[in-house]
Amino acid sequence: MNENIDIIATLCRRIKMARIVKNLSQQELAKKSEIGIAIIKRIEHGKSITLQT
Repeated sequence: MNENIDIIATLCRRIKMARIVKNLSQQELAKKSEIGIAIIKRIEHGKSITLQT
């Protein structure tokens, strides 16, 4: 279980850093990925994110 939490945290950090490196706002990323900005915010903060197989 802790391993999944670590994986999720790492993914969330990488997504945020990739967005910043590409100089995109959360709004721009949401539009490009065709998902809501609330989802981007949740991902970047690691909230309500799960790994499903």
